[in-house]
Amino acid sequence: MKRTQPYTLALATTILLSGLATAQPPRPGGPGGGGPGGPNGAAQAALDKLRLKGSALDKAQDALDAHNRVTRKMLDRTRLDLLAQVKQAVDEKQYLLFKDAVSTGPGRQVTTSDLVEHVMAFDTNNVGMVCKGDLPERMQHLVDKGDLNKDGYLDREELHLLALKAGTGRGPGGPGGGGPGGGGPGGGVRAFNAADADRALKGLSLTGEPVEKIRKAIDTFKDASRKVTDERRTDLIVKMKSVLSDDQHRQFSEALSR
Repeated sequence: MKRTQPYTLALATTILLSGLATAQPPRPGGPGGGGPGGPNGAAQAALDKLRLKGSALDKAQDALDAHNRVTRKMLDRTRLDLLAQVKQAVDEKQYLLFKDAVSTGPGRQVTTSDLVEHVMAFDTNNVGMVCKGDLPERMQHLVDKGDLNKDGYLDREELHLLALKAGTGRGPGGPGGGGPGGGGPGGGVRAFNAADADRALKGLSLTGEPVEKIRKAIDTFKDASRKVTDERRTDLIVKMKSVLSDDQHRQFSEALSR
């Protein structure tokens, strides 16, 4: 399947779910977030305030980009651990709903194929298509929008055409771009945080033992994410010492410590 230019899941999902509505602005980043308040965004903002130029800027930005890549990988492990624990506590459809809820935050980069796979994940009967009953309520109108042969189902080809119709790109600095908070170098790609997980759990309307198991998993996720964030912030401050002057390093460290 041919892929189109990558664009953010926030924008693509908003377009698909609201019929070409305006995308919501990025939310403040939690642990691992790329927006203001998240460690990636805060570090980028601190570096930008130094107003470095030339080779000094290149070295500092390269160091920050490398740091962000490692940090994202480490935080990804904590998220995968959370999803694995949730999967053990609920049935398959509830798991898909939880995963969907924590995987649609602003700042994500996806392709048309990614969107197709995202919707087809609800094909739990493995028939190669989905109907309204397979989808969360907020996604059910996609069947009306994309069902070209009017059989009540969406197959992969129909989803692909629907995603292509909604697809668009964003420039540097916006979601998925290269500026602060975007998905390019320096901005970081926002991934789900603890607030997303709390909202996802609430959306499942569970009771009893499954709720307690997932709450415990979310608490573990919060602690692990916080530990990674704190350790990576300390590591970044140490590494930036070799690429910044003493005064620049002091300003950078103070900005991250606020």
